[in-house]
Amino acid sequence: MAHASKIYHDVYGKWPTGLLPLARSGSLEVDGWKRPLIYQPFDAAKGYGAVISFGRDGRPGGTGEDADLVVRFGAKP
Repeated sequence: MAHASKIYHDVYGKWPTGLLPLARSGSLEVDGWKRPLIYQPFDAAKGYGAVISFGRDGRPGGTGEDADLVVRFGAKP
């Protein structure tokens, strides 16, 4: 998802505002546990956007396989 967001930005010159544009490009919309991914659009104030999975249990927080997985894109170097 993060990589797809970067490609979308490179092609269209703007960050996608949700998952729909990425889904149309063939990107996945669910995590490894078949739960919807959470997409946080690029925020210029933060300098990044994020794609989040709440892990195996589907709830925020947790440890091990239940831990959240967060991938930021467009992050400031």
